[in-house]
Amino acid sequence: MEHVGDCLQKFLRATRLEKPVSQYALVLEWPAVVGKEIASHSKALDLRDGILWVAVPSSNWRQHILFLKPQILKTFQDRFPKVQIRAIRCVTSVRRSEEQDAPRPDTQDKA
Repeated sequence: MEHVGDCLQKFLRATRLEKPVSQYALVLEWPAVVGKEIASHSKALDLRDGILWVAVPSSNWRQHILFLKPQILKTFQDRFPKVQIRAIRCVTSVRRSEEQDAPRPDTQDKA
């Protein structure tokens, strides 16, 4: 009798879902790879065409992550040898609390 994990692995291979599932797992592992401090200021969004897209709140955090890029890539390669990551790209994002505090264009007073 086969184990459930073996059956699932065969199913993922047969349906060509093994790679997308591995990529999704990699994105979910961002906090474990970069640590609590960096993870509290960033979020892995997606892995497309070998590029890991990460949201950061500022250019300072972008620089910090890019400085650590070789270490981050190595850790991901060790944990996910079948998934190729060739680059990390950071995008600046506005946190929800900042979005709520910012005035909306349609509600601003017009002079």
